[in-house]
Amino acid sequence: IARQTARRAYHNVYLPSLSYSLATTSLLREQFKKVESSSITALLTKMGYNRCTPTEVVFGPTDRLGIGMRNLYTEQGIAKIVQCLKHIRNGGQVGKLMTIAIQWFQKRCGVSWPILEYPEKHIPHAEGVWFISLQQFLQEVGCALSIHQIYTTNEMRINDRIIMEDAIHSW
Repeated sequence: IARQTARRAYHNVYLPSLSYSLATTSLLREQFKKVESSSITALLTKMGYNRCTPTEVVFGPTDRLGIGMRNLYTEQGIAKIVQCLKHIRNGGQVGKLMTIAIQWFQKRCGVSWPILEYPEKHIPHAEGVWFISLQQFLQEVGCALSIHQIYTTNEMRINDRIIMEDAIHSW
């Protein structure tokens, strides 16, 4: 295969076929490394690059002299953010279900701050793989999602405490 043909195959076949369902997956960075390592190595050699090229160069932007390949973990995180915002802003049935799922996740965590708005705050007892991986990605890239009208646990009376926050601080 010619070098340009390999590059076209990467952008026109490989990326679309793998990124189509990324918004619904919750793989960790290490899992993506296993998934894409052999295919990236094969594509690099077909494109004329050394198979041992540093990861920073492989996934670096072309305007900074990188090869410009896309990291699937990053693509997954972006796809999750786009899907979440698209459906919520659309206001349709899927958007309402997404809002309910966020509300459920927030209520199950039992904390007084919006979880996706403050992803840097670790919640060790959180359940819900999709939202946990979204929160981790937001934390890694230094972003936050501010979604209006999200239920948060509040103190109802003077001297009340939020039990889950006390548990987190003692963790």
